[in-house]
Amino acid sequence: MPPKRKSTDAAADVASKKSKASTDNAPEKPPVPRSKRWSKGISGSANADTEYRMMMTHNPESAWQFVCQCRPIVGSDDDEDVEDEGEGEGEPKKTDGLPPCDRGKTCRCTKPIEEHPDHPYTLSLGGLQKFATTSTLCSLRNPDMFDMHIYNDFYGYGLQEVLGNLLVDFEEAKDDWKQQWYICEAMTLFFLRYDPAALFMYVAFFYFPSPCRPTGFLSNVRSLFRIEDGEGLELFLHTVRTMFLAMMANLERHNLLKPDSEIKNIGMVMGLAIRLDAYAGDCEGFEDLPKYLYAYAAKHKIVLHDAPEDSNPAEPVPATGKDSLPAPTAVNDPWGFALELKKLGKEQPLGGDRYDITTLSGPERKRASLNGKDPLGKKAIKALKEGLVMQLA
Repeated sequence: MPPKRKSTDAAADVASKKSKASTDNAPEKPPVPRSKRWSKGISGSANADTEYRMMMTHNPESAWQFVCQCRPIVGSDDDEDVEDEGEGEGEPKKTDGLPPCDRGKTCRCTKPIEEHPDHPYTLSLGGLQKFATTSTLCSLRNPDMFDMHIYNDFYGYGLQEVLGNLLVDFEEAKDDWKQQWYICEAMTLFFLRYDPAALFMYVAFFYFPSPCRPTGFLSNVRSLFRIEDGEGLELFLHTVRTMFLAMMANLERHNLLKPDSEIKNIGMVMGLAIRLDAYAGDCEGFEDLPKYLYAYAAKHKIVLHDAPEDSNPAEPVPATGKDSLPAPTAVNDPWGFALELKKLGKEQPLGGDRYDITTLSGPERKRASLNGKDPLGKKAIKALKEGLVMQLA
């Protein structure tokens, strides 16, 4: 299944444009070393990751800006680029009882949150850029994008590899809570704005529009196939769950888990993360994430946005005991994320670019091509060698 469209939110566009504009006519910046997790040869993933790291290294202040999204992240009919019946081509949609979204021309998209301090839907430019990089890594692993067929689960394992890279990024940023927050934003946007269906192959095909899921996603279906390694996927999702809880503990320790936090979208991202359990279907892993996120929100009087209705846990987290929230003064990793990541790495390859189609040899791509030709021409290969980022429509 090809991925859902990349985020075309004006805020995402602004993240890229601001990063580019900040480097125009400026002295050349020193290069950022390429991560050792990537292949030594051509790798579109390495190029995209290096570009992101350069932006974060050279423009950290720009990344920590928050811009509005004029609509909720989920539950909006404007999630799809489809015109309403009766509207002219290219005209903005008029749905949801909200003013039409025109990608920031007149709507609130891309507007600094300082101009609309009470607006509930906002994302950081760093988080948007991390999501844009994540989307690029996903597309590089999608055979449909290259008119190829490799094997049925290839794209599913490719998506898992991309999320594995986010987990490794989170651990590498253990001393930088802002970078960790960008990763949490990107992780929620992957499940809610990209399309995780290749990880969860549904056997029943019923479509129920639901405010709890992106428009067009298979809703309320619990019977599913998984990528071949179902147990590995559950362990993987459990590590993602632990990442979010580690983020909460880290923010609590830095006195940032509060209503007036400098993290302007803290209530929204927590609410979105609560939704992730519904996206995993029968695949356990996120099972107690909502319960603990609700507990952190209640403890610090944080107003949640975009949390599903009527989803408060039946059994709240106890104030004391083994299942209670860790003390704010607890060790740096009270939820044991580093240990969970290490355990996961022993069970399956973690991160890297094994499923990145640009890392395959020309003959390998040609054999899997539907037209018998290498989908990467000479110009594309040359651009990749020069470190340019491949953008796939």
